[in-house]
Amino acid sequence: MGIVVPVRRAGAASDVLVPGEACTSGRGFGQPSEPATSRSLSPTEPAVPVDPYGYERVGGVFWMSEPTHAHPVDPERVAHARARLPSRDDAARLTSVLSLMADPTRARVLFALDLVEELCVGDLALALEANEDAVGYALRLLRTAGLVVNRKEGRVVYYRLADGFPEPLREHCLHQLISLTEAPAPDEG
Repeated sequence: MGIVVPVRRAGAASDVLVPGEACTSGRGFGQPSEPATSRSLSPTEPAVPVDPYGYERVGGVFWMSEPTHAHPVDPERVAHARARLPSRDDAARLTSVLSLMADPTRARVLFALDLVEELCVGDLALALEANEDAVGYALRLLRTAGLVVNRKEGRVVYYRLADGFPEPLREHCLHQLISLTEAPAPDEG
């Protein structure tokens, strides 16, 4: 089942935009037409530029236009990508974890715990130069997600990275991501 999007019906007598028709084959309706550069809804409206990716904007709404070529262009690569993609559920879990790490306080908590193994909330707050409430909230979210565990010693609760926290992520990926953000953007042109 394809994604249902509004499309322009080719050769319609009134050349109207028809919402709700699905483009499931990737080819749209009938044979691919010549690439369009603009379209108009009526003789009184100005021509609307057509996006080369198959969408055109009309009145604030993006409409799918007829494709300029048939898909798949490279069936072997499409099959290879499909075979190696994570499932939708795995991708959802991954984005949940990454969104947890996307907060600056939570990211710094993970880095700090990676460096010193374990700290209590107050000491983490001092290390991060943040208030205890923000650090405590970050730790609660990270613990709920299973990224951080705690142990209690009297009235003091110590936090550390969970045993299953992936070492390659700590050792390589997180540091590399920071390095990427520090690098100057390549020149486009």
